Amino acid sequence: MNEEEELESKLETLNHSIEPLEQELARASPTKHKAVNLVEQSLIAENELRRLKTEITPVSQLSHSEAREAMIFQIRQDNAEISKAEEKRKLLEAEIKTLEDKLVAAETVLSELKGGRADKFMEMQEKDRKMQSFIDDYENMRRERTEKIRTVKEKIDLLLEHVDIDCSDSGDRINNEGTQDIEGLTQDLDERKRELKQLEEMDLKTRNEISSCRQKIACSQAEIEKFSRLDELRAASESKCSRLEDEKRVTEGKTLSAKVQSKEQTMKLELLQQHVNESPVHKNLEILHQTLLTIQQSICKAQEDLDAREKDLNYTPVLENIRFMVAQLNGEIKSAVLH
Repeated sequence: MNEEEELESKLETLNHSIEPLEQELARASPTKHKAVNLVEQSLIAENELRRLKTEITPVSQLSHSEAREAMIFQIRQDNAEISKAEEKRKLLEAEIKTLEDKLVAAETVLSELKGGRADKFMEMQEKDRKMQSFIDDYENMRRERTEKIRTVKEKIDLLLEHVDIDCSDSGDRINNEGTQDIEGLTQDLDERKRELKQLEEMDLKTRNEISSCRQKIACSQAEIEKFSRLDELRAASESKCSRLEDEKRVTEGKTLSAKVQSKEQTMKLELLQQHVNESPVHKNLEILHQTLLTIQQSICKAQEDLDAREKDLNYTPVLENIRFMVAQLNGEIKSAVLH
């Protein structure tokens, strides 16, 4: 029992000493990491050599300990393959999610490029057509109003000339006999002056409208300038859309391929798990484990009997031999359980 306790304490000491070594390795230089990797590669090569020897040598020709090591090694290898397949499946699922996110982003960019910009440009073109039509009509309106103002001014000047001539030629006759005609001419002149004032006010209003329209035209031209490169922008957008469509098709292909690979890896993992569960190595290991447990129970019972009889009988040599066998079996059991 003392030897067993010593072995257990040594095992605990080794486990405790491994942790600071791992921490020191994490802080070690690249040279030490490389050395550790070389040692791990050598261990992997030794395991591979042992596996090859096991495959070449039939199980029936191996000893009990060699057959047990071969079975343990086979189970370790199967577990490693299962772990690798599971990691690859997780990587494929992560890649599928990334590709799906890229598809969503590409569709969003395509929808933003296809909508909005063309509508804005059509609205600007409609505003430009309205402004140009107003400018063209304004020139005609301005000529008509100018012609009317000129005609009114000519009529006023003609009336003033007639009034002056009539006043200078008629003298007293105008004062005595033509008062009503002068009043009529004066009224006509006042009416023409009112018309002239209205035309001047209309001209001022028109000039203000022209100034406002020019400002609007300048703003419209500035906005049109922003969209003057519509063809170039449209070509660039179409090129980008085409490129995104190509990327989308490529991404869909990769997604489909990744899904197929993920499905294949899942099926392979299931088959491998089934093979491991149904393999003779797994079954033999379970039988061996049960056998070892039975032997350990028997040894513990025999140890108790020996401890009970040790007080009366002198079996010291035999007892030491049994303790040595017990310690050896316990060590093998722990090794098998740990692996």
